[in-house]
This record gives sequence, C-alpha cells and structure tokens, in this order.
Amino acid sequence: RQVVRALRTTRRHQRYPLEDLRRDLGLTGERRALFGPMVNIKAFESDLDLAGLPGVVRNLAAGPVDDLALNVSPGPDGALRLVLDADPARHGTASLAAHRDGLLRYLDALADLLLTAPRTPIARIDLLDADGLRRATEGRAEPPVERTLPELFAAQAARTPGAVAVRCGSTTLTFAELDAAANRLAHRLAALGVRGGAPVAIALPRSADTLVAMLGVLKAGGACVSLDLAHPRQRIAAVLADARPVCAVGTDEALAALDLPPGLPTVRPQDTGAEPDTAPPAPQLDDPAYVLHTSGSTGRPKGVVVTHASLANLHAGHGEDHIAPALRRTGRERLRIAHSASFAFDASWDPVLWMVHGHELHLLDDATYRDPAALADHLHRERIDYLDLTPSYLEVLLAEGILDEHILDEYIQGDGVQGEGGQGEDRHRPSVLAVGGEATPPALWQRLTATPGLHPIDLYGPTESTVDAYAWTPGPDGAPLGRVVRGSRAYVLDGSLRPAPDGVTGELYVAGACLARGYLGRPDLTAERFLADPFGPPGSRMYRTGDLARRRPDRTLEFLGRADDQVKIRGFRVEPGEIAAALAELPGVAQAAVIARPGPQGKRLLGYAVPAPGGAPDPEELRAALAARLPAHLVPAAVLLLDELPRTAHDKLDHRALPEPEAATTGPAAATAQEELVCGLFADVLGLPEAPGREASFFDLGGHSLLAGRLAARLRETFAAPVAFADVFRHPTPAALAALLRTALLQAGTEPEPEGRPALVPVPRTERMPLSPAQRGLWFLHRLEGPSPTYNIPLALTLTGPLDRSALALALGDLTARHEVLRTVYGEEPDGTPYQRILPAVPIELHAGTGELTEAVRHAFDLSAEPPVRATLFTDGPERHTLLLLLHHIASDGASTTPLVRDLATAYAARLAGRAPELPPLTIQFADHAAWQRQLLGTPEVPSPLALRQT
Repeated sequence: RQVVRALRTTRRHQRYPLEDLRRDLGLTGERRALFGPMVNIKAFESDLDLAGLPGVVRNLAAGPVDDLALNVSPGPDGALRLVLDADPARHGTASLAAHRDGLLRYLDALADLLLTAPRTPIARIDLLDADGLRRATEGRAEPPVERTLPELFAAQAARTPGAVAVRCGSTTLTFAELDAAANRLAHRLAALGVRGGAPVAIALPRSADTLVAMLGVLKAGGACVSLDLAHPRQRIAAVLADARPVCAVGTDEALAALDLPPGLPTVRPQDTGAEPDTAPPAPQLDDPAYVLHTSGSTGRPKGVVVTHASLANLHAGHGEDHIAPALRRTGRERLRIAHSASFAFDASWDPVLWMVHGHELHLLDDATYRDPAALADHLHRERIDYLDLTPSYLEVLLAEGILDEHILDEYIQGDGVQGEGGQGEDRHRPSVLAVGGEATPPALWQRLTATPGLHPIDLYGPTESTVDAYAWTPGPDGAPLGRVVRGSRAYVLDGSLRPAPDGVTGELYVAGACLARGYLGRPDLTAERFLADPFGPPGSRMYRTGDLARRRPDRTLEFLGRADDQVKIRGFRVEPGEIAAALAELPGVAQAAVIARPGPQGKRLLGYAVPAPGGAPDPEELRAALAARLPAHLVPAAVLLLDELPRTAHDKLDHRALPEPEAATTGPAAATAQEELVCGLFADVLGLPEAPGREASFFDLGGHSLLAGRLAARLRETFAAPVAFADVFRHPTPAALAALLRTALLQAGTEPEPEGRPALVPVPRTERMPLSPAQRGLWFLHRLEGPSPTYNIPLALTLTGPLDRSALALALGDLTARHEVLRTVYGEEPDGTPYQRILPAVPIELHAGTGELTEAVRHAFDLSAEPPVRATLFTDGPERHTLLLLLHHIASDGASTTPLVRDLATAYAARLAGRAPELPPLTIQFADHAAWQRQLLGTPEVPSPLALRQT
C-alpha cells in the first residue's frame, strides 16, 4: 500500500522517459549512472501454464543496468522470486553472490522477526552473520603493557649508557646523561608536589633540555603540558587556563613571556644539580602521561589526557610493527631518527618512542625543518634514517632530491661547475619515511614504494587514540595494507552503531589500548565522544572519530572524508567553529563563519564576518587580530565582509552560497626581468591564474610556510643564488625578493656591474640547445646507469564520471605543444657535450593501462629516443579512470606538476566543447632558462667569470 500511495503522488512525472532525462542532463550516449541500486517490484506472475506446458515469464532488460537492480515478483504458492541484474563493469560474480547471500540472510531474519516480535524496528536486524560480525569487530589482542615509558627508558639507558640518545646542533646527550638529568629534575618536581598525573607546563625552545624536561615530568609522575612558544600569547594563556598546571619548567625568558598564575612554582632544567640522579618511584600505568590541546568546535581548545598505559602500548607497537622490521631490512642495530614536529603536537611523540627503543634522536630546529634545501642537506649530511612528516611537505622534499641516489658534485645543486671527471657521491637517503596528518596521494605512495630500499609507513590517528590508531604499509604488490595498532580495534559502524558490511561507508570508531582517558575537565564532551564499546570486553570504551571509512575485503580501511566540519590544514586538525567563535568576538563583528575550501595548493580556510550595526571592520585588521590570538594554521587565508550569512531552507549555513575571495594579483607590473621571473614563480607556486604585481605579498595571495619553502627552492634553482626559507618571510613581495637576490649576487661577486647580469629572454631555437646544470647532472646519471625509473615523477589523476578519450588525447597534445620540455630528447656531441633537441608538436599517444599501476610507474625512459612524458589511462568501469602522467625529473619536479595539471584541465574542457584551448603562449620556456644559465655561468669546460667568482 505504501508503494502504491508513493506511486500515485509521483505519477505526474511518469511521462519523463529516461532517454529525455539523459538528453536534458547532457548525458546522451554516456554510460554515467543516474542512480544507484534499485528495487523494482513487479506485480505479475512469473510462472506460466501454457495448456499444460509449464513455463517461466522473464522480463528482459532493454538496456544496460546502471548499477544493481533487485527485481521482485510473485512466485508459486505465495513465494517471492528475486532476480539480481548488475552492471558487469561494477559487479563481478563474487560480488553478486555476496549480495545474494546477504539479502537472503536478511530476509530470513525479517521473517523470523515478523513471527516472533513483529513490533521490533527492522533497523535492528543485523546485516552481518556471525563470521562477518567477528571479522568486522576483531582487533589485535596482545597482552597489556607492564612498564611505563620512564621505566622503559631507564632500562634502555642501562643497556646502552654511552650511546648518543639525543643530538641538537652541537649538543649531545648520551642515554646515561639524559637519564641522570631527567632523574634530577624529577626529584625537584616531586618536591614541589608533582605526582599522580598533575599537569606540568613545559616552556622551552627546541633543545636537548626539552627531552630532559619531558622525561623528568614523566619520571616524577606528572603529565606533560608542552607549550609551543611560537603560538600567540593569548593561545598559550587559554591552554594554561584549561590545564591549570601545578608548576612550570622553562627558561627565564620563556617563562617571563607567559601569563602564569601568580605564585606558580617554576623550575629551570639546569638548576637541579643538587638533586640525586637515581630514579624516583615509577608512576602508575593509569596515571596521565601528557595533556595535549586540540582545536575545539566551541572556540575553547580541549585537552586530551593520555595515560602511561596508552603511551607504553604505542611504544611496544612501534617496536613490533615498524622498528624491528626496519632493523631487519637495514641490518643495523641503531638508526638515526629526525624529530621535527612541535612538542605541542601529538606527532612529536613518535620519534621519541624510537629513541626510547635505543636509537639516536636528532632534534631539528625550525629553520632547518622549514627550509626544504636545508632539511635535504641535513638528512644527507647527518645520515638520517627515519623521518616523519606530512605528505604535502614530502612532495616538496622530493623535488629537493631526498630520494635521489647520487649527488653529482655541484650539478644537481645547480652551482654550475662539475668536478673532475664528473664523479658523483652517493647520497644517503632515509630508509623509513612515515607520513601522516593528511591523506597520502596515490601517486606519492607509488613513488615511495618504487624507491629501492625505502619502507614507507602511512600513519593515521586522532589525538584521542594516542597519536596513532592505524597504519598502512606496502603489500606484496606495493598497494597499502592496513592494520590497527597493538592491542586495539577499529570499527566501521552505521548510524545505529552496527558494523557495516565490507564496502559500505560508515563512521570509524577506535577502541582498545590506544584510547586516551578523555578530555581534561570536560566530562560532558568525554561522554559524547567516548562511548561504551558493545563489541569489546565489559567496561571497555570506543572513540567516535568523525571520519567516514569503509573496509575492503582484505580488511584494509579506506578513508572517505569527515562526517562533520572538522578539517585537516597542512596536517593540523582544525575545527572551523573555534575560528568562527574567535572571529565573532572581535570588535565590530555581529556574526561570523569559517569554512574550508579546496585551493590551488590544498585546503584553505576562509572567514566571513557580518559587521555589527554601525560597524565597519577592516578585513585585513580582522585577520591580523586572529593571527594575534590563534596559531598560524588556524588563521584564515582571507576574511570577507557580508551583509548577512546565507542560509539554506533548513536555516543552516549555506556553504555553497559563500563567495570566494578575489585573487589580488593586480598592482604595479614587474619593472625588471628578474622581477618578472619572480612574479612568474609566485604564480607557479601559488597556482594563480596570472602573475601578480611586483608589490603583492606572497602571504596575502594565499602562501604559507610550506609554500614559502617551495618558493625558496624555486628561487635558488632559477637564480643559482642563496635564498633561505626565512628570506621569503622577510621579503614577501616580488620586488623585495628581486632586490634581495641582486644584493646577494653582488656581495658574492657574481654580478660585478649593475647591469652585468643577463636578462632572461627568449632565445632563437636551434637543432641543438644547451642543457641547464641540473639537466646535465641528470643526463650524466642517465648515461652512467642507463634507462632507469629512479628519477620518475608519477602523477596519478583519479577521474570519476564519463570520460571522452579523444578529447583527453587532444588535450595531452595541447599540453606538450605548450610545454617544449615535454617534447624534448637528449643527445651528445662527438666530444661528449650533451644537448637537447626540441621535437615538433605532435599528438601524444594515450597508452591503455593493462597491468598494475605500479608497473607503469617503473617505465624506464630512454631520454635519447623518447620524450620525458608518458600518459597511460587505466579504466575500472565506464566512470572510473586513472590517468597516469609519468614524467622524468629532467623535465619536471614536484612543484611544476600544479601548472601542468591546471593546463591539462583547461585544455580538456576546451576539447570537450569542440574547440582549441585558449592558453596564452609561454613567454619563457625551459630551453630559454637553460640558455640563460649557460650565459650566466658558462659551461663546465669554459665557465664564465661569474661562475668562477662563485667558486
């Protein structure tokens, strides 16, 4: 009856055939599905008696099935006949069989329920059988830990007392020295009443003393509350007000800059010499070990309380899952571990746990970590084995060559002169790279798994799960295989907290030994997010992550976004509500909203403010006010003023109706060739549609610290001049950076006269063009090693929806026509001098992917015979495609992929519309840049006076 009533109410639409619907939607001739699984109830008898001849009436499909169709019709003796029709491109035989078995099991349970408890809601029927339920809820059942981190560190110090535990600049501490210093501090803190998880604020710059303070607080039985001194004073004050520490450890300068409660005891790490260096009594496993504050949706940061038991469990899990395999692969007993994260960020604990296992911890200062070139040099010089960072920053470091096998004297650095005989030096590269904080692009994962000797780890975990809850490592074919951390469980549940079948999206919950205790002083919020675990032992809890996920048949989790407004910005967890609350509190603001939107270089925050009556706040002043009270990753890229916030029909904020800020790329044009080049680099790095003016600020255009490092690297490569990461902050406009470069070159003696430096201008094309220094280095390696996938840069574009292959092939041809470097081959003169030869613009072949993506990534380019780009299209159904653009490093780096993808998207849209793309010709091609560098620096055989002065 319900079906009949529903049909009657919608009958006025029955004369809208699907063919007309496809036509009106512009989908004629396409295989794009208009809807998902469909249930079709057919009210006719399927059994037939034709004059005593039994038969069956079958309703044949007149066209392709969009997805999955369940046809229900009457059967004999009141039974129901169920027939499944499926699109074979989306569903295989095994998939259909699983759907069939699950449907029959569900119908049997429904029939039983109707007979035994007809008033029970059908939502309570389990979709999984007993075996499926077990698979969906079982985790890892290792025994609980028995010792705390202070005890584990003391045992390690007893085993390797003379080994270096921590290195920071020129300061080193052995395990014995670090243990003794931490013991002395612990006794001092205990005398001040620190015990039982009492919070202790740590206000120290990055140094070996930071490790002394953390271990000392843990040994005393306190809970570390690490403060990031780079955060605004108001933010630190909010953390202190929430944590209510019983004392603070720090330097005089740092403590004086804080708003500490009157009379709060303070301790300096170096003032503990009179204390005993023996270990105090160990804390209890259930005591808090640290309190870490995360973004709060109400505007108030919330402190997550993590116990010693959870931290020690993570220590044991890292040893079993990551450290022991790394030692087996490298054949070494100790590794060098880089520590780069802020101690106010939960990822800071991961490398510390490696140290507690006996490895050497290298504390990186902010200047080194934020400068890609400096960090790449540090990794090589100090022979770092382990590095933990975000995928977006790793892509920047790949462009700096951290996974390259060789350093070819000065060539790859771009400094111009090759060493005697072209001899290279082996580059040390990390053996373990851990990425986390944000989703890892498939192309990046493929690059990592294709690097010989490298073991990548993709880590996931909210702060409430003690840093890490889940990890992916390469399977036999390189594809990521996932596993929960030691002693933990991961559930994908529906809205009724029932496990979802494989392939069905639900919300992720984590449970077990990884869980934090809850939120400091927030029992209401703790009860809201930490729920009773119906699948675990009595009394156990599970944490609602807010992440959407689904489970593959091999039990690996796939993440699909968020169930709420929380976002990740450059690896930081961000609650837009916290920023909106801070914006609404500013003078002259009546209402405020903050959202995250995709930008040219990842997600960015946008703020919107409605002025109070009679108020006229300045957007830039509002943004500056937010920067004075919030960490940098919480400050919106722009603040826009609106008369009112747009609302939906349900009175919710209408995100789609919120406007985008206009790109501020206008202003005075570049006055010199160098300024013009810097303006172009701004556009490339920031993904701008056009070059900005000479006075435009890099950060007002959407730049941030990660992109600043990328810009500094591009400036060094382009001008062969020393440009530090900090220089971009001190000189944020093209005019200022060009002036800085000119001054630096003059001081180095590389530009003797004001007009001595040649301008970067187009040069006539000849049959054989010179190579840049970086290209010469890569060509030498190509000649030395032969064709190899080592220097491939894979770019995998996942495409969903109907794809016009002809338009894509034409667009790829447009891409190579626009960028000469993509249709260039390389050769040698009889005397061994390399050259590049630009080929005419011809259509590019779009290869059909027939094997695994990882196999295509390992294609070895013969640079003397084929252009350094290869396009392969993998198809998994009519609306699921993956386009692999494989580039050789001689033609591209990680940073140049953004303009390439942007140009490809523009060209494809034009070809799809039946026209050629309106892409303006590039003023400067890479061949012009190489000729300019040759004019500036000469050749290795005949260097110019400028190059000689550089040496």
